[in-house]
Amino acid sequence: MESQASKTPDKTTLGTSYAFSRKFNTRNLEYYWYPLWAQVLSDLVKAAPALLVAPQFYTWIPNPADDTSIEVEVEETEDGDDPDEFKVIEEIAQGPQDNLTTAEDESGAVDSLGTIPEKNSRGAIADFAIVHLSPRASSPGDSARYGGWKIDVASVKLIVEVKRSASRSLKGDLLDAEVIKIMKEATADLVKQAAYIFAC
Repeated sequence: MESQASKTPDKTTLGTSYAFSRKFNTRNLEYYWYPLWAQVLSDLVKAAPALLVAPQFYTWIPNPADDTSIEVEVEETEDGDDPDEFKVIEEIAQGPQDNLTTAEDESGAVDSLGTIPEKNSRGAIADFAIVHLSPRASSPGDSARYGGWKIDVASVKLIVEVKRSASRSLKGDLLDAEVIKIMKEATADLVKQAAYIFAC
């Protein structure tokens, strides 16, 4: 019988062990969970050739502020947004939408990824997104860089927010409370990112 020590663990087991490791992830940072979720999401879309995993996916909406920069909200290493910040939905509903440029396929479906970020825009970075691509054969005069295919429509099918784990020292009710807190932070971030996508 093969011993446990001689077996090669699967990648998700390795990724989980790496993220929980006190040797490598001494500060319990979110970053160390990215390899695990990159693997999980890649396995999820393995049988779907038109779906791609997009890490650090940028979502944006026009910013009514009169400045010349693109303001991107980036999380700190150990925190998330305030769960009470759902007012972003109201901000989007009231914000200007006149300058959005969108791509439209023959069926009339709007391609949210075909929008052009303007200089006065505000955005957030999702940890991962799963993007669906609709390809067509390229024309004879197109560059060889496209590999014979060009993308007509690209749309976001899933966004993923990764968070650090709860403190490894917590147990019982304290652990449950910390997990709920982290889940609320992730939910608030996802609502904001999804709102940016739908705004386009």
